[in-house]
Amino acid sequence: MEAVAVVLFALFVALCLRVLARTRSVSVLLLLILSYNYLLHGYVVVFFYEALGYSLGDYWYDGFPYFISYDHHYWGAAVVSLLFANTYLLVWSILPLREHRLHKMQDDTLHLRGWPLLILGVGTFVIGILPWIDFVLTYLRSGESAYLAFKSGEQLGAYVGLLKWMLSITSMSLCILFVAGIGLSNRLVIPTGRLFAIFWALVIISGVLLFGSMMALGDRVTLLEGGLAAVVLASFRGIRSARAIFLVLLFVVPLIAIGVFREAKESAGPSELLSEAVGQIVVNAESRTAFSQYIVMSNRIEPYPGGSLTYLTQIMLPRFWAEDRPEEGPYEHYAAAAGLPARLGWGINLMTDCYMNYGLGATVVAALLLGALHWGAFRFACVSVTGQFVFSGLVAAYPISIRSGIPGLKGMVMGMGLGYLLCIVSCKRGVRMTMRS
Repeated sequence: MEAVAVVLFALFVALCLRVLARTRSVSVLLLLILSYNYLLHGYVVVFFYEALGYSLGDYWYDGFPYFISYDHHYWGAAVVSLLFANTYLLVWSILPLREHRLHKMQDDTLHLRGWPLLILGVGTFVIGILPWIDFVLTYLRSGESAYLAFKSGEQLGAYVGLLKWMLSITSMSLCILFVAGIGLSNRLVIPTGRLFAIFWALVIISGVLLFGSMMALGDRVTLLEGGLAAVVLASFRGIRSARAIFLVLLFVVPLIAIGVFREAKESAGPSELLSEAVGQIVVNAESRTAFSQYIVMSNRIEPYPGGSLTYLTQIMLPRFWAEDRPEEGPYEHYAAAAGLPARLGWGINLMTDCYMNYGLGATVVAALLLGALHWGAFRFACVSVTGQFVFSGLVAAYPISIRSGIPGLKGMVMGMGLGYLLCIVSCKRGVRMTMRS
């Protein structure tokens, strides 16, 4: 089994290089990094520690709730994860692309309407944050994170999902404005006219308020969504390397710091917090989702045949329209058996959910479908401004969707919808309809 895993990992690296050589796109590079993080990184960390005796950081894989052992279950789960990842990459490697047209579009300047985008971001922020204002004020007074309350959202009932999507719109809108403002791409432009200073002052103030609120609520996924959407959109116009490095330092470390603050058990100085934030870039809690496959394959989870697809059909309508939606789904089934806290756990991988429902064959089919979805959206982005926004929304939704099991497919569709909404708001109709032949 170990030899099979090594061969599959070598194939994974080769396929990644093949896909990057075909697309030559930063947006696809981000997808590959995210796929590696959510499918494989956890197993790589365990391998480095167990086989090579080298620790990449504090990674409690061998404690609650995972109890990962370096045994045949570990290698079996790693092989399934690699099979899923390689099947996904094969779709990108084989199906035809229009990358030559994408390279032509990079020479065109995209002018965005800044004021409508700013108004959308501020408006959705006010609506989305208003129910949480008491938690934010409590954090400012005492430093106590409201992460658990925000994660469960039980006090908001049927409207919690809608309010969180409002904050996602805010994050995507403001991050796009910020990325355009720092000139990450010199062909992504926001004309502001005589109100230049006022406009960018409002953008900065809104961004600070959003980051402070997310710090209080302990939520970094919302900011990650916005950052991914903005960088992906800018990548279609060419990215300046030096400014990209600056953006990574400016965005990623504070993003990781949110997790450090919310999980801090005792007071720590600025240097300790910064050190841990940098360390979590390499060893991050998000990649623990990969271990869900190990938990299922170690016979700690009962099969759940067809339950996830049934649950997906039942949650298609928002909760405030369908109040009789079921409270429990595949994650609750998985969490109960694994000993994870309901609604507050570490997620179940899309690959794992398919395996739990229908077995190994379903994971291969899911990888093919996921690859086809991403390939089709990218192919559309190669020829259309609308496609670029849609693909940006799809990539932005990938982190939360891939670790939500089969029901996460709904999140991917909604992510594409949010991208289309931003396109309507920020682009004139003639620009949206432009197709590169």
